[in-house]
Amino acid sequence: MVRYDDPVEVRTGTGGQEGPAQFLWRGRLWKVKEVLERRSQELPRRELWRVAAGRGRLDQGGRPADVFELAHDLRVGRWQLLGAGSGVGE
Repeated sequence: MVRYDDPVEVRTGTGGQEGPAQFLWRGRLWKVKEVLERRSQELPRRELWRVAAGRGRLDQGGRPADVFELAHDLRVGRWQLLGAGSGVGE
């Protein structure tokens, strides 16, 4: 997993679903296929999400989803991408 500290725009789930549903990172839109892990952190107060995400139609050929680590700062509502790697098994 490659480490980053990049701001991202996140759309959360709708209809009672919480957590990231899709996010915009470096001009590319990623759709969350699965939440792999969710945990809370006290200092700084934030939620950490590990998700499998793909780029829509481009990933329908059996290509495994990429794995991303996202952080949501609960104090200010800001999201950051902390890490990215290829393949759900990574």
